[in-house]
Amino acid sequence: MGVRSAAVFLCAMLPAFYGNAATQASPQSTAEATVQTKADSTGQWLEAIRDDGIVVYKRRRAGSAYEEVRAETVMTARTDDFFPFFNEPENYRKWVYGTIESRQVSRAAPTDFVFYGVFQIPWPFENRELFSRIEIQRDAQKKELQARLSHSASSLPAAAGLVRVVKFESLWRVRAVAEEKVDFSIEMYAEPGGNLPPFIVNLVLSRIQLWSMKNLRNQILKR
Repeated sequence: MGVRSAAVFLCAMLPAFYGNAATQASPQSTAEATVQTKADSTGQWLEAIRDDGIVVYKRRRAGSAYEEVRAETVMTARTDDFFPFFNEPENYRKWVYGTIESRQVSRAAPTDFVFYGVFQIPWPFENRELFSRIEIQRDAQKKELQARLSHSASSLPAAAGLVRVVKFESLWRVRAVAEEKVDFSIEMYAEPGGNLPPFIVNLVLSRIQLWSMKNLRNQILKR
């Protein structure tokens, strides 16, 4: 099996590796239309996947072998519906795909805190752990909500069997576009470290954002 074939196989098998959670979206529930397999070298956003009302884009980051990913959709909801899923780390397991553990470490303000997360990576690679600061901003006038995530340094050593992610940033944004209708987007960049090859990360990250967005949409529709 060639390098690219192995990567495609791994991507197809991700649901079997991650398995269990009833709250996880089924990645194979609809046909995913993959438009691009590589991001453009100019750094422009290129469409990678279009599935079930969600579009995922990716682009190159200068000086990095890893790609940035952006997922977006328009859905029936209010901006306030997203707040508990952004501001309560224990809720991340309900929608962030592959999350094994998520808990608050400290909170400097009602909407400014640090959380610890553990994320499942398929064998033979090690699971990842992350300390991240989250800063949430609400704009009632514009009817917008956003959460900015960044790496948070920790003096604690990495837990046994885990690899610490030290380069990470993400932006979750919700904006009202009509009555009971919002535009929801996720942008993310991460360097997972360890021996996980960048080409595999780039191949699967788009789908992980797709499945995470489906999970959160399902959670909100249930409320």
